[in-house]
Amino acid sequence: GSAQQLYARQNTHELFREGGIDMALYVDVPGLCIDVEQGNPRDRGGHGSHPAGGTNLPVESLTMYRDFDFLDQASLDVMKRQPRPGVFVFNCWVEAWGKHRWSLPAPGDKNAAALAEMDGRPAEGIFHVNSEYPKDGFWWKSQMRITPAFQGGVHFLEPYAHALAELDACRITRGGLFLDKAHSEALRQWAGAYRALPNDRFDQVGSSTDPVAVRTSPRGNLRYVYAVNREYYPVDLQLAFNKPPHRLRDLANGDELPVDDRSWSCVMAPYGLRVLAVPAEIEVTGFGTTCPPEIVTELTERVQKTLGRMDVLRGKGFGVPGIDEFEQRMRTGLAERRYAWLRRALNSYIVRKCEEWPV
Repeated sequence: GSAQQLYARQNTHELFREGGIDMALYVDVPGLCIDVEQGNPRDRGGHGSHPAGGTNLPVESLTMYRDFDFLDQASLDVMKRQPRPGVFVFNCWVEAWGKHRWSLPAPGDKNAAALAEMDGRPAEGIFHVNSEYPKDGFWWKSQMRITPAFQGGVHFLEPYAHALAELDACRITRGGLFLDKAHSEALRQWAGAYRALPNDRFDQVGSSTDPVAVRTSPRGNLRYVYAVNREYYPVDLQLAFNKPPHRLRDLANGDELPVDDRSWSCVMAPYGLRVLAVPAEIEVTGFGTTCPPEIVTELTERVQKTLGRMDVLRGKGFGVPGIDEFEQRMRTGLAERRYAWLRRALNSYIVRKCEEWPV
């Protein structure tokens, strides 16, 4: 509902604190590790009386989880302060129940004979359980509907990239109602790079982690460097070093990479992760990113259109909790070219609620 949206209620950190877990208080407790759940696909199905309504649901049922996962900056900042932050990616599902039906097996049911004896003795009774639904031209005739809500295609990797780019997460785990065996190939390359990292915090390079975060950590005679792309589109990355590195190695596969004097460039794959090693005396002095021009143009136009709409609605007395602060964050994000944050902001509750109102 509207009262549970970002800025309409307290942020996640404050909510946890009221429940007895103050993440800020635990920052200096030795040996204590906190993992925050990221369950943003939950919004795809929603809850309430029509949990499988999809895009037919009101906007309030489609935004809350993602908004708090990606845009609740106050809570994300608290998690960043943890000595060893972690993220648990929740395997989400959607449940929908029709008319519950119980019935006896039909004569000659082949399954009945197999179930006639259970635990070494005759079964007291055998019956069918099922659910019936109105015909909608999409689902099968009848079933128990518990449906996974994985993000499609490459977007499956979005929470992993977000966890590392935003929090420098030392642990990323996944689980829920069921075991996921469908995304092994999608995870193979990403997990291979992630597991090559030392299990510790890294130092951020530069002031921005959007759309690509770059961090380094010197350990022994090596300096580890990782770069992670928050976005679904490829991003050109250019790393700058204080002096020419003699060696640059890709730790995911062991390949030696060519270096052009004091710089190295690559194309970061969608939600991609690169893990490199250079001699410890080599420092990363900065980096640059270039996003696809068509993406930048589209986001810029949409943000400017949204900001104009907010101005018009404000003149008509329209209000939604947090709209003033959110508008300022959007203006700042546009000025700082925070394209990953802007894309998620444009799909937030506040923006989508503004789009529902006539101007």
